[in-house]
Amino acid sequence: GVVQTTQDMKVNGVTVGAGSDLNDLNTILGLNAFQSNTIGQLNTAIGREALRANTEGSNNVSIGVSAMSENITGSQNIAIGVASLKQNQGTRNTAVGHSSLNKATDARENTAIGWGTMINAITGSVNTAVGDSALRGLTEGSENQAFGNGSLTSLNTGSSNTALGRNAGSTLT
Repeated sequence: GVVQTTQDMKVNGVTVGAGSDLNDLNTILGLNAFQSNTIGQLNTAIGREALRANTEGSNNVSIGVSAMSENITGSQNIAIGVASLKQNQGTRNTAVGHSSLNKATDARENTAIGWGTMINAITGSVNTAVGDSALRGLTEGSENQAFGNGSLTSLNTGSSNTALGRNAGSTLT
């Protein structure tokens, strides 16, 4: 039969529902997912601890274990992959891949696609990294483009760099 309820449900320890504030504009599926929300709306959290700490962030999509788990106020972000955008507090970031944009606490309008892309970026804006470990060493910087596995991996604080190809610009710091 069909089970209907106006409350979140726990099925084998997994939360299914709209989150701690029972806002029907949110979609939640996962153990400890979205457990702190107070006013955030239009969020999707799928996976263990996905958007766990979110209180105010809205318009986020978080899919994967610990994806955006420490986000509190960041909005309009997409995180797909284990620990992607884990520490995020920024806006309009897209991270696809294990640990991509993992440490981004004050970053905005970045795109990271691939395992470990921009994993150390804390601040910065309008960066694009595509490929395994691309822009891996970047902690702060803006308007960098790295396309290819290992491209711009050592760049730490630079801005306005472009690298195309495997390991391209990997010695730039």
